[in-house]
Amino acid sequence: DSNEVNNDGSSVAILSKSQLETARSIINAGEMSPNCTVPTLELQIRTTLETGTIVSLKCTMTPGYPQIEPVTVTPSIDGVRRKLRDELSDNLNERAKSMIGFESIMDLLEDLKELSMLQLQLEKELSSKTKVGSKTAKETNESKRTLYAVVEFHHMLIGNSHKKEAAALNAADGIIKGFIYMGGPSCAVVEATKEDLLSWLADCKKAGKEGVCTYWRTKEEHDNERASVFGNKLKVMPYASGKDNKMDTKAYRQMLEQLDIPFPLPECPYLQ
Repeated sequence: DSNEVNNDGSSVAILSKSQLETARSIINAGEMSPNCTVPTLELQIRTTLETGTIVSLKCTMTPGYPQIEPVTVTPSIDGVRRKLRDELSDNLNERAKSMIGFESIMDLLEDLKELSMLQLQLEKELSSKTKVGSKTAKETNESKRTLYAVVEFHHMLIGNSHKKEAAALNAADGIIKGFIYMGGPSCAVVEATKEDLLSWLADCKKAGKEGVCTYWRTKEEHDNERASVFGNKLKVMPYASGKDNKMDTKAYRQMLEQLDIPFPLPECPYLQ
């Protein structure tokens, strides 16, 4: 068994087959022993489509499931823009309202795979409609450039009680890769398109955690060898060792060095 830290600081358990069967029985029964405190249960399932695209489905069951509240699902698809992903999320959550039990979650995963193929096809069609050489095409290409960027926050704290931080981190799901060094102050070193980066900054501000992009540069061809550095999500980094609520500046500086980003950061116009 193993654990990993979620974006909101909560612990996520990796279950063995027998433990998964036990969890499945509890979900299907829809009830717990009177002596048990019912937790919020989260399951995250990842799979790969025939195209090689990775999709994941996070299912959240609150203590009121299934009598009071249905399961809430959050899909994630590599390569699909935010608007299409939100439409897919609405579709799946509507279906989930009438579903109960572990097998229904697997049905939702199959629905996600089917709908993802449709969304990827739609994404491809939307991209093909861009007129090469036109002003619109130029603006679109500009917004689709992949960037390395540094975003600074006044503070970002770890823990379930910090709802603003959780909302800001969840907004990065599927569109922002990299590392966010938690504490006060807090810095995120990320990889994203200009469009997605600006979208995330807007969502952070809406959540009450305004971030400022203090540095960015275009990802170049020679940067491809660094692809494995970021993984496929925004990873939460712990506080500095032995220092509560203090950012791990040493790890932050090391990441800047890996990306050939000078420190102190040079003056860099804010993204417009």
